[in-house]
Amino acid sequence: MNDKRLDTLFINIDEIIAAKELQAYYQPVYDLKERKIVGLEALARIVKKNGEVVPPGRFIPFLEESKDALKLDWAILEDVCSHLAEMKKKGLQLVPVSINFSKMHAIEQDFLDKLCKIVDKYGIDHNLIILEVTEESLEYYADDAKYLVNCIKENGFKLSVDNFGTGISSLSFIRETPFDILKIDRSIVAMSEYSLKDRIIIKTMIELGEALGAVVVLEGIETSAQLEELRGLGCKKAQGFLLSKPMNVASLYGCLK
Repeated sequence: MNDKRLDTLFINIDEIIAAKELQAYYQPVYDLKERKIVGLEALARIVKKNGEVVPPGRFIPFLEESKDALKLDWAILEDVCSHLAEMKKKGLQLVPVSINFSKMHAIEQDFLDKLCKIVDKYGIDHNLIILEVTEESLEYYADDAKYLVNCIKENGFKLSVDNFGTGISSLSFIRETPFDILKIDRSIVAMSEYSLKDRIIIKTMIELGEALGAVVVLEGIETSAQLEELRGLGCKKAQGFLLSKPMNVASLYGCLK
């Protein structure tokens, strides 16, 4: 796909949503001891009529600073809720689903009303929906974001902090933010070998998150060697290509039977 076509995708994001070409793909989070799926991360994909799947890196960066990012997030939430409702109808295992939300939502005045309206329309329990944000996004609109986080928690939704361990990560942030899940960034764990310092840092981050009452998930596990090393450091929940690549909902149904 050339750049001109990519620009057209952005100009016509409403048409893409209307045509149901914007779809949620799912990457499982695994409990390593039980060897079962305990959560899912919803990832946006554009699936063209000819079967071509456009990865997020080719369209999301163009949306991040505009209201189109809000449209994408709401469309993915709607897709996720419809899938959860179908899973419930089929009698499949229901696990919490995390959905990435843009920092732009912090100044969206009717955000909470929209969130509850969509989830309630499908009869989905609020605790099955995890709002996944980055520390950067919460700091971007600090006062608005803190108020919004409190409202989210009061309404029974869960909060996941993504990409932890990068950028401006700080102790004051995790002390003040009532998160449920702490996702340690792939850049911390996705390496071929771990030095002594690497092991100390990873182990300490896991222990800190758990001591604060959070579920700690390590992202980006790609090799068996990484997995075994991280198990030894206390990793209990993980996701990555070694465990499962993102999949469409049809494939997901097969995994949850």
